[in-house]
Amino acid sequence: MKNFSLISKTGLFLFVYFLMQMTFAQKNFVEGYVVKKEGDTTYGFIDQRDWVVNPEEIKFKKSLQGAVKTYQPHDIQAFKADKDIYVSAMVEIENSGLAADKVSWDPKFKTETDWYFLQALYQGDKELYYLRNNINDRHFYIKENGEYILLLYKQYMKEDGNKKMLMTNNKFVAQLSYYLRDCINTNAIVDGISYELKSLKRVFKNYYRCVDKTPKYTSVEQKLKTNFRIIGGMTISSLKFSSDAGTEYNYLTEKDYGSSDRMAIGFGLNFVVPKTNKRWVVVNEVLFTSLNLNGEYIARDAENNKEWYESDMKLSFVKLLHMARYNHSIGERLDLIGEAGITHGVLKSRQEVRWKKEFYGISYNYDYESKPNYSTMDLGVIIGTGIAYKKFSLEIRAELSKDPVTNDNLKSSLQKYYFLMAITL
Repeated sequence: MKNFSLISKTGLFLFVYFLMQMTFAQKNFVEGYVVKKEGDTTYGFIDQRDWVVNPEEIKFKKSLQGAVKTYQPHDIQAFKADKDIYVSAMVEIENSGLAADKVSWDPKFKTETDWYFLQALYQGDKELYYLRNNINDRHFYIKENGEYILLLYKQYMKEDGNKKMLMTNNKFVAQLSYYLRDCINTNAIVDGISYELKSLKRVFKNYYRCVDKTPKYTSVEQKLKTNFRIIGGMTISSLKFSSDAGTEYNYLTEKDYGSSDRMAIGFGLNFVVPKTNKRWVVVNEVLFTSLNLNGEYIARDAENNKEWYESDMKLSFVKLLHMARYNHSIGERLDLIGEAGITHGVLKSRQEVRWKKEFYGISYNYDYESKPNYSTMDLGVIIGTGIAYKKFSLEIRAELSKDPVTNDNLKSSLQKYYFLMAITL
């Protein structure tokens, strides 16, 4: 169908466009503030990106309609975007690298100093900060007497005979033991810790329990969010045939059976990917659809003898859809959707072909035996686009399925597109 091709190309174009845009082209100004060098706090809005890597600069404006001002770490003391707090500091980083291809043979620490925005994990009597830089190395800091002190950790290689071993310098364990010494169970809370975000946050959580105090601030970890959707709408499907078996399947290959308009219903469980500003969603859906095509094909020979073929095709599908979806904000709580993925499911088929032949005025009626045999499995690829407002969405999808016919000398092309409405509960 021409419409199918148009929707396929449009959906594919939009999805590729969304991939190129990603989160870098999106603005997500949330409430926050900046603390100037002089100590003054200015409230407004900050372009919050759910940073995986600590930002090298931030964009701030006093009002949503105001002018944007860019700040780097050496320009301000701190900022808060939504629930995340960052402080500016000139700190050391251990630049040996943690990636396997960067591990050196030198056990000594190699540090350099620069300005960074450090993410606050704990603030209070004892404080913990986090930095992941643009080469994806992680660093942690404690604050003492106004200074941000790097917790030292390094991986290095060591050769023992013919063996190469990966070693670690865990000086950060001794640093934390001394820093948290007012807890009587310090040794217990640092025992077995690793230089990882969750492990170090757990140490500080246990510390504050130990001293029976409440931190002034604790960062909120973003978790994988889920949502449940109810889906309904319609499908428009077509089934085209081709064959190299002479005239045996002419009633299928020479006849245009048009399209089938049927209802589609289903439900979905979606996963919102953390740290993507709710832009990326993993879509999982179950849809119930069907196809119903029928028609008549008439063949004549040179002597005007006629053959009638009346075919009735009914296919039912229980489909599982797995897609990646990108939400592109175009207004307040209004998103443009691009999605692509795969489908698979169960196909149930029933086809009846009635054959009538008129030979020199004498009629013969048969159930025609040359029928398509259908697979019980349905596999395909799907792309789509749509628009979402609050909990509601309208979507158009195009799907191309694997040839469902299993006959050796008969091929088919099954195409569907969907008009769907969904509500998120």
